[in-house]
Amino acid sequence: RVRGRLDNCQLNKLMIGRSFGSMTQIQTLKVLELYSGLGGLRLSLSKAGFEPFHIKAFDVNPLANSVYKHNFGEEVNCKDLCTTPLREIEDHDLWLMSPPCQPYTRQGKQKDLEDPRARSLLRLIQSFSSLKNPPNYLLLENVKGFEVSESRNRLIDALLSNGYRYQEFELSPNQFRIPNSRLRYFLLAKKSPMEFLYPELNSRSMIGFIPDSEFFSGESPKYSPALIEHFLEPDFTDESLFEKFKIPTKILAKSGRLFDIVFPYSDRSCCFTKSYCRYTEGTGSVLQMGDSSILANECTLSLLEMAKLRYFTPREIANIHGFPSDYGFGGLTNRQMYCLLGNSLNVVVVSELIKYLFKNKSN
Repeated sequence: RVRGRLDNCQLNKLMIGRSFGSMTQIQTLKVLELYSGLGGLRLSLSKAGFEPFHIKAFDVNPLANSVYKHNFGEEVNCKDLCTTPLREIEDHDLWLMSPPCQPYTRQGKQKDLEDPRARSLLRLIQSFSSLKNPPNYLLLENVKGFEVSESRNRLIDALLSNGYRYQEFELSPNQFRIPNSRLRYFLLAKKSPMEFLYPELNSRSMIGFIPDSEFFSGESPKYSPALIEHFLEPDFTDESLFEKFKIPTKILAKSGRLFDIVFPYSDRSCCFTKSYCRYTEGTGSVLQMGDSSILANECTLSLLEMAKLRYFTPREIANIHGFPSDYGFGGLTNRQMYCLLGNSLNVVVVSELIKYLFKNKSN
């Protein structure tokens, strides 16, 4: 696996660049972006090289919708998909979906179909047999846990009954040179007679790599994760930035030893959730800006303060998620940004999946 620092060209391609694929696009794609959130799915489509496209987005979160409009200049349909007329989701080439994860997450109650937040997905699943012009391609993203849900089983049944071929993946950004663990479930489907580039993988229960991707050599990642410093604010060593995002003394005293602590030279970080900064354990790593010889997890309060622990900034988490450098949040508070980013996805990972989805065996 290739190690080392990233030069500017490599960093742009990995994080904030538009990496256009080699596929020839014959016509403008008509895309349905369901549960659009911050627009990570849309950004992934752009990064995969499928511009221009015509997109129609749906989400019921007004805050996320305001950020979406701020960045893309387009209104999101703030409608409940349980009651949206089928004609409004009809006649699209590609469905991009990131339905609510709460019914399936391992940290939740895993109520699956009994959770009201699963109803809209169930309605979409049931709609396949009623659509006059169903999508030719589909991508769904969700948390690990979705793969053992009844929602997943019903989705697979609906796809098979309506002539789709599918493949399932479990992937994490640290397989794509990004220093972050965020294992997610992905499903790709395409309407027959189209075949996946590697149809022999259809029979695999879960695929842990992306075939024909520049980030993999066979089934193994080609690169080790880059250093965290590449994803930090340009002035990440600035004292004023530390003061703004430092961890308060009262939290250090109560929970300082529970943090997952990383350094700018680290090549890993834990999954950032929507509860980052509100809770200590399991919500994401924090950054140690002080003397690296201080083992903060084993220290007294005075040494913890000397370790200079701070939270990652929302911009830094957006960088790790692969959002472009000019992506903005329109004046939201840090807590609001952390919440929305915690519910988002990794643009680099999804863009590679989209490239693979559109590569057909017949090509």
